[in-house]
Amino acid sequence: MNVAERQNRLIVYDIRDDRRLGKIFRYLKGVAVPLQYSVFLQVGASRQERLAVEVELQELLDPAVDDIRVYPLPENCKAIRLGRAFAGPGLQLRESWLRQFLAGSGLADGDGSEE
Repeated sequence: MNVAERQNRLIVYDIRDDRRLGKIFRYLKGVAVPLQYSVFLQVGASRQERLAVEVELQELLDPAVDDIRVYPLPENCKAIRLGRAFAGPGLQLRESWLRQFLAGSGLADGDGSEE
């Protein structure tokens, strides 16, 4: 697959029902990296993977009251963090693309969250 077809995306949500919230959270943990409460990073997703996530999220949400937004990120996007780290000890950054995305941003800055 062409690298240009792969895309990083920010997925954010506001879900009104705790049961739906749990289902959506668990689903997203399987396909994206949790950055904050209700904020996930989907890294290097192919067109097919992006579509599959959108279809699944559409099935899980209640469109009358829930809000899920997906923001495509520029290819060379760097993150900037202000304040405390986004994740506590135990997060292991196993993929080089995720390390590269977070490098220089202060997001993975020796707080015990890097492998």
